[in-house]
Amino acid sequence: MINERKETIGKAKEFLDLYPNADQVPEVRYYLAQSLKALGQNAEALQQVLLCLQEQKSKTQNNPQVWAYWQQRVGNEIANQLYHEGDFTDSLTIYQNLLHLDPSLEWQVPVEYQIGLTYERLAQPSLAIQTYQDILNRQSADGTNGSTALNTIFQMSMWRLNFVQWQTNAENMNGFLVKGISPAAVANFNALGAQKP
Repeated sequence: MINERKETIGKAKEFLDLYPNADQVPEVRYYLAQSLKALGQNAEALQQVLLCLQEQKSKTQNNPQVWAYWQQRVGNEIANQLYHEGDFTDSLTIYQNLLHLDPSLEWQVPVEYQIGLTYERLAQPSLAIQTYQDILNRQSADGTNGSTALNTIFQMSMWRLNFVQWQTNAENMNGFLVKGISPAAVANFNALGAQKP
């Protein structure tokens, strides 16, 4: 299996060198990235994914549907693998690049949701909260005509938003308690801050 992966890597690189403008480039990059990932060469796999996602628009004009399919497939699969392996920084990089492939809600909302989850894993609650809020703002723009899948993601985003806000407040309160500040004093302080013009 390892020898097959190495052979795939060699042939894919050779193909990309010989035929950089071929319609098969995104598919070849997909198999190259998968083989590199399977051999634990995550940095090289990430590089191939980003190259695929950032290919010039002129290359995608001949067969835009083919390019879109392979760009979305390679990006999604490698980003999800990295996420599940705990490589949240690299998965976030790919998810952020995936956003630019398709302006439709059906594409953007699930990718944004993955970005929110990734920010949570990176211990960036404010960025996660903002991402989930952005998703919910899209729901307002979409109205109630979204697909079942979109509506499910909107509901999950609301739940994640509430959870992250609750968790952040609980951690803040715990920090005050550790410092010896009573919850009543914190509540009074917050109330005074809310009254300022």
